[in-house]
Amino acid sequence: MDWALKREYIRLNNTNRLYDLDIPIVGLTGGMASGKSSISTMLKNLSFVVLNADQLIKTVYRLPHIIEFLNIQAPKAMTNGKINFVTLRKMFFSQKKLQEDLENILYTYLKDEFIKELHTYQKPLLAIYDVPLLYEKNLNKLVDVAICVTCTKENQILRIKSRNNLDVTEINKILANQLDTKIKAEKADFVIENNSTMNDLLKKTNELITILFKQTDQE
Repeated sequence: MDWALKREYIRLNNTNRLYDLDIPIVGLTGGMASGKSSISTMLKNLSFVVLNADQLIKTVYRLPHIIEFLNIQAPKAMTNGKINFVTLRKMFFSQKKLQEDLENILYTYLKDEFIKELHTYQKPLLAIYDVPLLYEKNLNKLVDVAICVTCTKENQILRIKSRNNLDVTEINKILANQLDTKIKAEKADFVIENNSTMNDLLKKTNELITILFKQTDQE
């Protein structure tokens, strides 16, 4: 059984939507460790079509052109022809020129990977795009609906520490490259606050599903 976006929330068409798609896109965003990935998992478990920008970028990183670029521009991040992502992350957030050049080449190939993955689904009626930099890359203008997952800065830092084993300096460098979560929330069509339990997050997500979506046998 497929999910569809309710008619009143379909705001774009294939001439002004991301990648000229002819199905609605819901952008799901939030700061690092906000709970966005947990919501993506919930949606997948409910048979929504969810595409993850971070996973797509990982696929792009395996392309020969990217490996060649890093061998030339960031050789310290390469070990025996493979990318050392811990080293690359430190270089990425400390070298502005490398960051800009790498992002440019990564996003050149991202569209192809997005379309390729979308085509693995059988005629979906909508797609959820889990993308951390929805606003930073101005993609919010190219999706029909934008959902932002938020939490307090304190919770965010605690979660990043426990999940990624990073020190405060590294965390602040990463967060400095993302738009403040409060600003994202102000720009979003819908906001899910995630400062409590997983059950609370599930409840809020289900409530939003009821507002936005319908199953294909429902009117």
